[in-house]
Amino acid sequence: MRAMMMMVFTSVLAASMVVGAAEVAVFPVKGTNLEAGETEAIGKLFSRAYAECSGESVIGPGAVRQALDKHGTAEATAAVLGVDLFVRLDAMKLTQKISVEAIIFDSAGQELFRVKMSAIGLDDMEQVSERLARALFDRVDPNKTRTSHNVTNKEANAENRVFAEKINGIKVAVTWPFSTDGVETRPAISAQYDLRLEGKDFFLEFGVGLMFPAGTEPRAYSSGFLEIGGCHYLIDANISPYLGIGLIPRIMIGSDLEGSVNIAPYAQAGVMFMRESSSRIYVDLRVAHNLFPHYNRPEDVVDAEPKHDFRLTELAVAVGIGW
Repeated sequence: MRAMMMMVFTSVLAASMVVGAAEVAVFPVKGTNLEAGETEAIGKLFSRAYAECSGESVIGPGAVRQALDKHGTAEATAAVLGVDLFVRLDAMKLTQKISVEAIIFDSAGQELFRVKMSAIGLDDMEQVSERLARALFDRVDPNKTRTSHNVTNKEANAENRVFAEKINGIKVAVTWPFSTDGVETRPAISAQYDLRLEGKDFFLEFGVGLMFPAGTEPRAYSSGFLEIGGCHYLIDANISPYLGIGLIPRIMIGSDLEGSVNIAPYAQAGVMFMRESSSRIYVDLRVAHNLFPHYNRPEDVVDAEPKHDFRLTELAVAVGIGW
């Protein structure tokens, strides 16, 4: 009896010396229609990804297999290894894809969370491992762990899916209109729904909103408008500046203006913050020019001509929040 207790103590001590103060164990991948080398690669990729995203020490499938062969059950193995959590991976290879399910348990074997993703072959497995590891650690759906750097080939090539991210948002702006003819106008405030369809190095932007003047005189105007444009990211990073162009079709209403329908091409520069997050903040600086002229009403014309036409240029600063 004493000899048996010494053997158990020795095995526990040896395991603890190997794994140190590890907190998570990743069990060998249970594979279907996969070669042994393929399941081993999946296990190593996931172990590395979980360690990177969690900052915790992780025991990989190789070390876990030795303890599992000796102690039989997952719970006993977790106890011997001294970990708080352990992960089991099931991978199934079908004709054109590999389906991977990851389940995290506490040391007593109670399931805490599970996630699932599909990949087109092993080439996608690094991205899938990163997404699954982050999803397990944060306890969220893998779709919420997608960034511009870990989009899988399956997602990029999926039918009816061209963009990596769809960003719904709200954007508010302050606009300062001015005219080269010296016609004085009032600044305005606008709010709009903003939709951005984002690829790796660009996005398309669609919006609809309302603009209201910050006063009533002189030549204050309101506007209902649409927005259609596109921008190119200058760098591929979490904080990415961009440049873009677009059009603003609009209907303008003002007591001192005539000619309500207009189109304003624009150029803008901006910065997207937290690009790798599910929520975004962005800032735009924009210059737009109305193509069609407006007219002063006769009583406002000093030179007594019937009408005087002018075209407005607008400088705007906008802040948006997307999700």
